[in-house]
Amino acid sequence: MQTITLAIPRGAKIGPDAKPIYGYENVTATVDRGLAVHKAVGKGPRWKWTITHVSTGFALERIGAMTKKQALENMERALALPVDWTLPEAEIFKVLREDRRIMDGINAIATHN
Repeated sequence: MQTITLAIPRGAKIGPDAKPIYGYENVTATVDRGLAVHKAVGKGPRWKWTITHVSTGFALERIGAMTKKQALENMERALALPVDWTLPEAEIFKVLREDRRIMDGINAIATHN
């Protein structure tokens, strides 16, 4: 695991450059094999800590947690799922749509919070 500054997209991607409508918010994150744990961003988040897919900035909101320790544990469970989290945006979303085991695994992790 390493610590990096991660740019989290805020809002939908728009325009020819596909940039988020509200820009990016930089957070300090703990990263491992394509997933990151960081403090939640935005107004009124459900959890204090969020797990995010690094290459897309897509939050795996369901498996967030109230403590960093819990979030790191959830990230480890997600890393054990049969998916390569280092895939780029188009490929990771394709895998998530096509392989039901991954979403079932994320839902199972979410019940442990």
